[in-house]
Amino acid sequence: MRRRLVLKGALTLGAAVAFPSYAQMTEPLKRGIRVPSGEDRFRKHAPIGASRVIDFKVSGRDTGGRWCSIDAAWHGTGGPPLHVHHDQEEWFYVIEGDYVFQIGDEKFRLTTGDCALAPRQIPHAFVHVREQPARILTVFQPAGDIENFFREYGKLTGATPDQARQFYKSHGLDLLGPPLDVAAMLAYFES
Repeated sequence: MRRRLVLKGALTLGAAVAFPSYAQMTEPLKRGIRVPSGEDRFRKHAPIGASRVIDFKVSGRDTGGRWCSIDAAWHGTGGPPLHVHHDQEEWFYVIEGDYVFQIGDEKFRLTTGDCALAPRQIPHAFVHVREQPARILTVFQPAGDIENFFREYGKLTGATPDQARQFYKSHGLDLLGPPLDVAAMLAYFES
């Protein structure tokens, strides 16, 4: 009996070390929540570079790790590099703005009210192609470690390519290439 308890404790500790975000997200909320417009679930805006601010609207801690959502405000052009999530689907809903997505070999143009799905294990990237402000809602399923990824993203400032790849890998993603080129994406859709 004692051996079984020691083994169970070791496995639980191992899971907590390997997947720290899941260790904190075992029980979903038992009450409703409200997150005001322009606010983060925990009142901690996450700046991502010079042009984006991310607010978590629903945390993985709220859903037992099953999913989470972010509202990203854009103040110019740009987007994330080509990457892949090994264990998460990523669903995007354009609240306002003009985006181009590459999901696998396909390219999509999304504007206000459009949505797209990047399935797990499919490389993807997107770029906001206009200078005006924009917003996009993204849902990750399961939540995984994406919240920690965005909260720690500032660590990439000045990182070497190898350090950036390691940072992505440490959060369950692979960094595969550069961000999409705004001019090239606009030319693709406007030609």
